[in-house]
Formats: sequence, structure tokens, C-alpha cells
Amino acid sequence: MVLSNTTVSYIRLLSKLSMEKINVRKRLNDVVRRIPHVGNVLTSEISAKRFAATTAIAAHLVLGNISPSRAATGFVETMVGNEATTLDTKIVGTLSQRIGFVARNRLSIENRGVNPFAFIDLSYNIKGGLGAVLETQVTPGIGIDPRPGAQFLKRYERRNNKWIVFALLSRSVKEQPNSKLPNSEFDTLIQYNRALNKKLEIMMQLETATNWCRWDALNFSAERIRLGIHRDAWIVGVGGDFTHLGNSSQVKQNWGGFVSMNF
Repeated sequence: MVLSNTTVSYIRLLSKLSMEKINVRKRLNDVVRRIPHVGNVLTSEISAKRFAATTAIAAHLVLGNISPSRAATGFVETMVGNEATTLDTKIVGTLSQRIGFVARNRLSIENRGVNPFAFIDLSYNIKGGLGAVLETQVTPGIGIDPRPGAQFLKRYERRNNKWIVFALLSRSVKEQPNSKLPNSEFDTLIQYNRALNKKLEIMMQLETATNWCRWDALNFSAERIRLGIHRDAWIVGVGGDFTHLGNSSQVKQNWGGFVSMNF
């Protein structure tokens, strides 16, 4: 039997996780059992109030299960726009010297209803910011979607300037409901911070996501821009979210103001 390159990479990463002696599954299962409404996250029927409560409790439990010697940071952002109000929670941390994780919940409240989206990434740093990733997305209509892939993460700092550059390429291992094909996704994030004085920083950020099944068949693309003033743990500013579905020329736009708190 001949294994594909993706399958071989997947097996190698699982072996490295085992060698680190980290029982990730037990830890995650313990957290999930203690989060209310977690089953409802898989559907669009969950209310905004319950989803927000689930996000907050999950963040608390995940942070509570991390050793104080291992760093964990994150943010909670709320943006009120002309078309939707969004609640975005993200936690980034490490499980060992080479293994890291990212957990994110994003809730969009529109006139048509509530659209939840969540994912958990487990990454293994190979060298110089390049790493292998096991991503698990949770979305209504698709459910749980495992996605192996690769990422690049680099931080630059020089004088009063700080940069974060991130890219992730992942591939679904199961067929999607509409196309009956697996899909690929390319996500990027570029963030720039510049100190204005000892207390204030200006923050600019561009985040993109592009999803496709075939090179000539786009499922969706999304862009998010943020421009704000950063002081202590708080960022206040303006932002825009843009979504392009399929091959349509129409772009869904949501402009508004946002408040973000880092922790």
C-alpha cells in the first residue's frame, strides 16, 4: 500500500506528539465535558447569549488547564457594524517547547440570524517559524472538519516597530456537502504596531481567508481590516469585514467600530 505525502506527514506529526508524552485528547475531552451548550455550537440554532457564554467558559477552562510556566495569551473583540455585530475570541498558547495551540470562536449576529464559527489548531514548530498543523474547524452545515496543513509564523521588532506575519495552508480530509470534494484554505494575517509614545501604540491589521475546492472554483474569500489605538490591554478603532461568495462579483461589506481587550 502506497501512502500519500499528506498521510505520511500526518502520521509523522502524530508520532511526534506521542513522543512528547502529551495526552492532548484527554485534556481536550475534559475541557469539552465541562463546557455547556457545546453541542449547540454545531448548529445555527444557538442563541447569541449562549454562544458568548460558551466562549467565555471555554476560554476560562482552557487557560485554567495550562501550566503557569507555559505562556497563553489572547483577546476578546467586539465590533458593531452597519450589517452585523461580531464577537471574536482567540486564545494562543503552548503545550511544550515545540507544540502550540490556537483556539478561536467567532460569532456574527445579523438580521438573518446567528452565524457561529470555531476552530482549534495544534501546531508543531519544525524550524524558523515553519510548522506542521492539525486544524479542526466547526461550522454549521459541515460539523467537525479535520484539516492537516502547514503554517509560518514570524515576529519582527525594531525600535518602535513590531510586525507579526502569519500564513496557514490547510486541506480538508472529508467531502464538503455542496461540492462533494475536499477543500483547501489559505489564511494570512499581517499586523503592524508602532509606538506613538510610552503609553500609546497605533495598530494596523489585515487578515484574509480564501477557500476553494478546485483552482477555478472559489467557495469564499474573506478579508478583515482593523485600525486602532492600543493602550495597556485595550484597542479601540475602526474596522471592516468583507466576504466574497463563489464566483459572484458581489462583496458583502460590514463597516464599524471595534473594542478589543488582550489578556
